[in-house]
Amino acid sequence: MAIGTDRRYRFDRGRHVVWSALTDVDHYRRWWPWLRGFDGRAFVVGRTWQCEIRPPLGYPVRFSLVLTALEAGVMVEAQLDGDIHGPARVDLSGDDRACELRLRTDLASVSGPVRWVERLAPGLAERGHDQVLDAGFGRFRAAVLVRSP
Repeated sequence: MAIGTDRRYRFDRGRHVVWSALTDVDHYRRWWPWLRGFDGRAFVVGRTWQCEIRPPLGYPVRFSLVLTALEAGVMVEAQLDGDIHGPARVDLSGDDRACELRLRTDLASVSGPVRWVERLAPGLAERGHDQVLDAGFGRFRAAVLVRSP
C-alpha cells in the first residue's frame, strides 16, 4: 500500500531562513521526537542517512534516506529504502518575508511492522505518518520563528 503525502506548511520567515533551518541536521531530533535513530551529518547530495522512527503506536520504521537532488534554498529530493520505500521532495517558495514549504512523498510499506499495520488496519499507517509530520513541522515552525528574519 502507498503512503502518499502532499502537505504545505507556511512560515512567517523568508525562504532562506527556513532553508537554513531545514539543512541544520543537528537539530532534527529536537523537531521530530519520534526520530529515534538518525546518523545524518550533512545535507549534501549523495549522502545516505540511516533513520528509525517510532510513531505514536510505538512500532519502529527503519529506512535509509539518500539525498538525490538539491537546489539550495529551493528544493531537495530524496529516495527512501527500507521498511518504507519511495521518493520524497521538499520545495520552498516565497520571498524574504514569508514562505511555504511543500512536502510530497510517494512511499510504499515494504517490510517491518509498518507493513503489518497497513495490512491489519488500512489507513492507520497513513494517519500515523501524517500525525508525525504535522507534529514535527509544528516544532520545526517554532524553531524557525526564533531565527532572525
